[in-house]
Amino acid sequence: MRKILIANRGECALRLQKTLSAMGYQCVMLFSEEDHASKHCSVGNQAYSLGSGPSSETYLNQEIIFEIAKLSGCFGIHPGYGFLAENSSFAHECEKAGLLWIGPSPKLIQLFGDKIAARNAMKLRGVPILPGSMEPIKNIDSIQDLVAQFQGPALLKAAGGGGGKGMRIVRDPRLLEESFTQCSSESLKSFGDPRVFVERYVEKARHIEIQVLGDKHGNACHFGARECSVQRRHQKVLEESPVPDLDADILQELIVGVVDATRDLGYDSLGTYEFLLTPEGEFFFLETNTRLQVEHSVTELTYGIDLVELQMRSALGESIDPALFSMSPRGWAIEARIYAEDPLENFAPSPGKVEMIKMPDEEEMRIDSYLREGGEVPVFFDPMVAKTTVWARNRNAAVLKLKRVLGNFHLGGFPTNISFHLWLLEQDAFL
Repeated sequence: MRKILIANRGECALRLQKTLSAMGYQCVMLFSEEDHASKHCSVGNQAYSLGSGPSSETYLNQEIIFEIAKLSGCFGIHPGYGFLAENSSFAHECEKAGLLWIGPSPKLIQLFGDKIAARNAMKLRGVPILPGSMEPIKNIDSIQDLVAQFQGPALLKAAGGGGGKGMRIVRDPRLLEESFTQCSSESLKSFGDPRVFVERYVEKARHIEIQVLGDKHGNACHFGARECSVQRRHQKVLEESPVPDLDADILQELIVGVVDATRDLGYDSLGTYEFLLTPEGEFFFLETNTRLQVEHSVTELTYGIDLVELQMRSALGESIDPALFSMSPRGWAIEARIYAEDPLENFAPSPGKVEMIKMPDEEEMRIDSYLREGGEVPVFFDPMVAKTTVWARNRNAAVLKLKRVLGNFHLGGFPTNISFHLWLLEQDAFL
């Protein structure tokens, strides 16, 4: 009962290992040969190679991951985020093999992995959802009247999708048929699921998410909200907590509804409910992420908690500590995701050799990174190479601190988006 397999890589694997080791567990790490110089390969108690190749042949190879778990004597698996974290069949096979799955139950992962089923589940529990279809589109004629009621653009979305794939904004109803065909084809190719539904498209929406925790005894609590509106290609770039410029009473009413839904569903781990906020101040459910989020660090800094530890305790069957039900945030935290991307070339990925690293060091900040001098940014995987998160007493102070920290963060050998962050933090619209 002392070994846990961390089924992830890079900064995510390092983050999990830090907490799990502090809790007294031995950590078994995985790595592809392209990651052999990554920091995460040397911090665990054991490390096993997954071979060489893209994620489909390495970090998504369920058969070899289970073999390593058995060979190394692990009693549980933590998937982190990305890769297999929201794969319900992997979670089910994990439990079937007698391993502790550190995440929500497979049936809940399956529920929220289906965006149509998730919409129905949230509507049933009184959580506001966007006007749209509640079942897969069979043909365009069946949604013509519905789309006409939107009085604006429609958004076609893949039922089993994510990350901006399988999505089409339709501003001209005459293009619905063509967009539906494209969306369904892309969805089948990316997710093995051709089902598509339609929602009203919200112009100039903000992206707000609520962090919850459930246990196996029917309890649930929350740790406030995060603002995640700064994105490119539907991928988050910068996140903060609390949420700026928002009516606290409206947000609190939404949070109460979300916690009630979490409790009613029997949700038993960390989870994040994502919402669109319209310019008129209305919230609409977007999706639920059944895992630890990349941006969990801003919540940890504002609430003074360790979400990985709480997730682990929930997986072990512990009840939520009563003290967690009445927590309030302190100060302000902002996280900047640092990508190996060239912002001057439309954010093109820029893998390469790490020739130099200079990381700043200040109080109330943290940098999560797997990079080493002389190492590589692999071509096969997500281009995020680091996260920089700062805390200060208020938002203005946090922005100034992040600018200072990023100005002293230097990575040599490949382009990064640090210059983009420094530009962004000067923009009036963001400020």
